[in-house]
Amino acid sequence: MFFIDPTFLKLVVIVAGIAVAVFGLTFLTLRRRAEILDEYFTPDEEDIEEDFFRRRAQRQNIAQAQALQENLESPEAAATEGWGNNEAES
Repeated sequence: MFFIDPTFLKLVVIVAGIAVAVFGLTFLTLRRRAEILDEYFTPDEEDIEEDFFRRRAQRQNIAQAQALQENLESPEAAATEGWGNNEAES
């Protein structure tokens, strides 16, 4: 019979071994990836999210204030502000 042939059994064992190895390595890789992501997304520090958003809001407010200050100090910005271009009329 074909299923009892030693060559066929060797082939089945080799294919099964490769399948088990691929499955096992994939499982270990996914488990390690889950551990890394879990550690990355859940740090040990408390209130780290609130601290991040508070600092980000402060940086944004400072950047907006600096942009406004630079806009008010530059003479070109004062000339170009408004509804129309004053230079085109003269």
